Amino acid sequence: MSATIANLNFALNLPPEKVSNYLAGKENVLSSNWEDIWQENNTKIFTVTRAMRMDILEDIRGALQASIDEGKTFQQFQKELKPKLKAKGWWGKQTIKDKETGEEKEVQLGSPWRLKTIYQTNMQTAYMVGRYREMIVNVENRPFWMYDAINDSHTRPSHAALDDKIFRYDDPFWDTHYPPNGFKCRCSVRALSQSNIDNRNLSVESSEGRMLYKAVPKSKNSDETTISSGIKIYDKKTGNFPVVWNDPGWNYNPGKVSYQTDLWASGKLKNVPEVLQESYLKDMVNNPWHKKAFSNWVEKVSEETYKAKGSATIAGYMNFKTLKNLESKNIVPQTPAIVINDNRFWHGVRDVEPDAEGLPKKPGIDDVKELPSILSNPDAILYEPKTNNILFVAKGPIKDTKYVVHINRQVKGFKDKINLIKSMGMVYNHHLKGKEYDLIWGKL
Repeated sequence: MSATIANLNFALNLPPEKVSNYLAGKENVLSSNWEDIWQENNTKIFTVTRAMRMDILEDIRGALQASIDEGKTFQQFQKELKPKLKAKGWWGKQTIKDKETGEEKEVQLGSPWRLKTIYQTNMQTAYMVGRYREMIVNVENRPFWMYDAINDSHTRPSHAALDDKIFRYDDPFWDTHYPPNGFKCRCSVRALSQSNIDNRNLSVESSEGRMLYKAVPKSKNSDETTISSGIKIYDKKTGNFPVVWNDPGWNYNPGKVSYQTDLWASGKLKNVPEVLQESYLKDMVNNPWHKKAFSNWVEKVSEETYKAKGSATIAGYMNFKTLKNLESKNIVPQTPAIVINDNRFWHGVRDVEPDAEGLPKKPGIDDVKELPSILSNPDAILYEPKTNNILFVAKGPIKDTKYVVHINRQVKGFKDKINLIKSMGMVYNHHLKGKEYDLIWGKL
């Protein structure tokens, strides 16, 4: 039995939603280059390079979802999908024109090799995301994680060098080297208890002082660079410490990113040990991908001038300190995530007459793009007892910007209660010092 199928069978013994939901929760995006959807983005976006028709992308995704849900082998996956792709012309080599340069070039569309890469990469990633979710909720009992490589002729030497290495679950090593660590990677992770370590006389390592980082090209023909992470690994045969680098585009932990995002969006952060909550929130608050994604949403909505279409997105997250300060006032958000919809966005930035001093009453579109940073690190947080709303304040040279948030609101289209931005405005500082507000945190 191949390692891939063995892992798939093991995955099927996990609670089904832990594996199946990973692919089901993604958004389809057309992409002509695998570099377009980079690293963490892949945890929430499904794409296949050069699958530039949505029906073709849906066919591939549907076949993968069925393989996960029904435990289908690669041979079954290929047998069912290949005729569909051929019928739609997505097969073999074709000449296409580059949209940016106008240059014509020959590219590979569907092929047995590509289907196998698509199958193995998506199945193994879904499995490892599910495996992460199973292990992270049990870290109090099994806090030590062992890297498990498949030792055969197909294994990369860099992955084989990591085999049997043990680090604590919260060691930074796992942020960059949690598998899969490249296309067709078959590595996995085992969770161990303290008694496992003691009884087998195993050694737990630390990556402190051993992690290295360098800029590398995203691909052989790319002018863009990305960060590759490496770790010095002791080689018993030579006594040396060679550096094991990860592949370009795999410098992240898909299990952790996917799990964190789902926790915050669903309000289930409290389901994990408190020691992890602060760390998880810090990671997401500082995630540049989220800030970029929100900025893209603002630009997209801005193109639909004053037309609300029911679009909504997460604008940002309350940090751990904010949550604790709110809890001290008996205000307990069900989720740290704060949502904004296009209706509230346009109401907040809609042109209005300036005030008597000729200053704006509403923030601009570029100001709103800074919401992820403002919500996670406001200058002040106010509570309005009359309405039960929270105000996040960003101080300015003359006027401050306030973002009024409904806490734990039941909103149409959302299964669980959420925190929703109600309004945005620019006000003079003294207006925020009235008796109607209680200062929860910060300074005005």
